[in-house]
Amino acid sequence: MNVGVKPTFGSELSKTFEVHILDFNDVIYGETVQCDVIFRVRGEKKFPSIEFLKHQIKADTLQVKQRFQHMGYVSSEHTASKLGQARYLNLPDLQFFNWCHSQFRVNKGIYNTIDQWFYDEGIENIHPRRVHVIAFLQFAQEGNERKTEKEGVLRFGAGGLTNQLREFMNGYEKGEW
Repeated sequence: MNVGVKPTFGSELSKTFEVHILDFNDVIYGETVQCDVIFRVRGEKKFPSIEFLKHQIKADTLQVKQRFQHMGYVSSEHTASKLGQARYLNLPDLQFFNWCHSQFRVNKGIYNTIDQWFYDEGIENIHPRRVHVIAFLQFAQEGNERKTEKEGVLRFGAGGLTNQLREFMNGYEKGEW
């Protein structure tokens, strides 16, 4: 999403929101679309021509698809966004926790700590925060597979949860997942 006064190309000075929807080719001009900002792709940049802008959009799209794939939201068999877990993002709090518990074997205290940690890190909007919670739980589950299988629940140990959250966010900000 680009928010501004067409700073990338053109001279129109009215404030606009420009959104690129992955693998979507229908015409939706004049329609109302709800969008959530999940992560930043790159800073503002001016382009000398429309060709340079198109090339950058292709590169940005590839980067976004790779990040979503690392987060488990884009199928590797096809690049269309599946967001299969998206319906869980809209559940009431208790039902969302129950889904997280059934998928990742996380207890309520750990879940609340993770959710609060992301909120304190500035992810206040519920949809992006839940995407981060799910992505972190997938990350943590992969790192704790043997412990999870053996004990049945996701455990972190003293200070382990905060350390893993920091490790996750450092990698996330670098685009590693």
